Amino acid sequence: MKICSECRKPLPDEIAYCVYCGSRTDLPQQTRAERKLFFLTPVFLFLVSTAFTYDLSCNNYFETAIVVAGVLSFLYFFGAITFYLLKFFFNTCSMPSSYFNAGMTALINGITVTFTATAIENLCFLDKLEKIGPTALVKNHIILMAIIYLPIQIMEILAISAKAKVTKHPESAKSTVQRIIFSKAYIAIPILFFLAGAIGVYCLPEPTRISMLGESYLTISAYNKAQKTIDAGLKKYPDSANLCSLKSLYLSEYLSSKNITPVPAESEQQAIEYAVKAVEKKPNSPIYRFQLCKAYELNHRVFQAITTASEAASLANNDPYLWQYAGDLNYRFNHFPEAIIAYKKVLSIEPENPATLNNLAYALLLNNEDIELAIELAKKAIELKPYTIANYDTLAWAYYKNGNYAEALDTIGILYENRNEISPEIDFHRAAILNAMDLLNNPVETFDKMLVKPEIILNIPLVNEIIKVRQKAFIKLQETNEPLSKTSE
Repeated sequence: MKICSECRKPLPDEIAYCVYCGSRTDLPQQTRAERKLFFLTPVFLFLVSTAFTYDLSCNNYFETAIVVAGVLSFLYFFGAITFYLLKFFFNTCSMPSSYFNAGMTALINGITVTFTATAIENLCFLDKLEKIGPTALVKNHIILMAIIYLPIQIMEILAISAKAKVTKHPESAKSTVQRIIFSKAYIAIPILFFLAGAIGVYCLPEPTRISMLGESYLTISAYNKAQKTIDAGLKKYPDSANLCSLKSLYLSEYLSSKNITPVPAESEQQAIEYAVKAVEKKPNSPIYRFQLCKAYELNHRVFQAITTASEAASLANNDPYLWQYAGDLNYRFNHFPEAIIAYKKVLSIEPENPATLNNLAYALLLNNEDIELAIELAKKAIELKPYTIANYDTLAWAYYKNGNYAEALDTIGILYENRNEISPEIDFHRAAILNAMDLLNNPVETFDKMLVKPEIILNIPLVNEIIKVRQKAFIKLQETNEPLSKTSE
C-alpha cells in the first residue's frame, strides 16, 4: 500500500493514478531533504549577505549583513506564507517544492521591484517628487512598490500552482505546448519582470543611474564604493543636483559625524558647498534644502540651519517629518517659541503623535507658556505611549509648574518604583518637587552638586532651571534664617 501525495488516501502499489483524485502516485512525497532545503535557505542568504557586504568593504559589515539577510529572509518567507494562504483558502494545487519556489520568486521580485519603482518614479513623476517632503516621498514609494509587487507575486503563486497541477495531473493540459507553458511560467515571470526593470533603469538619464547606484552603496554602508561612484558621476555631471546632494550627504553624515575614515579639514565646508549647489539647481526641492540644513547643523552654523529647516518645512507644508525636525532643531538651541510653532504644526497633521505631544508639552513648560495645555498634552502622550519614561517626567514637571505638588510627586514616583537608571534631569525634577513640598533637606547644597555634574553642564536649559530653583531655595532659607549647611538627603 502507498499513500496518495495529494488526497493522502491509501492506494494499492500497482496503480499509477489515484482512484480518488486522479493525481499521479509515482510523485515523491514531501521528503526530509526538501524540508531542510526550505529552512536552510535563510542561512544561505545570511552567508551570501556576509560575503557580499565584506566584499564591498561595508562599515560594520557583519551587522549590515544581518540587516540585509533579515530583509531577504522576510521576502522569502512572505512568498511561502502567501502561497500557503492561497492553498488554504482556495485549495490550489501544490507540491513540496512549491513553497521553496514561492519564496525564491518572492525574493527575486522584491529585489527587482525596488529598482523598477525607482525607475518609474524618475521617468514619470520626477517633477512632482522633487517638490514633496521625505514623508510623502517614502509613502508614495512604498505604495508604488506594493502596486507593482503584489500583482506580480500573485501571478507567480498561480504559476507555481499551475506547475504543480500539470505535474500531478498531466491530462489537465490540453497540449504539450500548454503543459510546457504552465510548468515554466513561474520561471519566465521573474525573468521577464527583471528584464523590464533593467530596461526601465537603462532608459533613465545617466546621472540618475549613477545616483541610484551611489545611494544603494550608502544604504548598505559601502562608503568607499559610494565615494568612488559619486565622485566619478560628479566629474561627468558636475551640475547634477542629485549627485551634489548625495556628495553632501556622504561628507556630512557618513564621514564627518561618524569618523569612518580620517576626515579632511575642509570636508564640513565641502558638504555645505555641495548642498548649496543642489539647492541652487532645484530651489523648490524640500529634500535638497533639508540636506543643506543638516550640513549647516554639522558645521555649527545654528542660525543658517534653523532658517533652512524652516524653509524646507514651508516648501513641504504638510510633511510632519520636516516640521518635527525644525521643532527639534529649535528646541535643541533654546528657540522655544519657534519650536512650539513647529510642534503645533506637526500635531495639526498628526494629532496623535506621542513624541511630538511630549516635546510640545515640555517646550511650553520651558517657555513658561500655557501650563494647563502642557498637562493635557502630557496626559495624552502617556495614554498613547504609557511605557515611555519621558512622558511621565513631563507630566510631573507640568504639575509642578502648575503648583500641583502632590500630583507631581505621585507621577514622578512611578519612575522610581523599579528604578534602573534615571537621568539627571529626572533627578532634578524630583528634587525640585520635594523642595517645593519642604521635604528636601539642604536644597542649596543638593542643587550645587547637580550643577557641577558633567552630564548637566552642557545642558543649558537644564542648568538654567536648576539655577532658578536654587535661587528660590536660597532666598527662602535666608528669609527663615536657616543655616545653609545641613546634611543633604
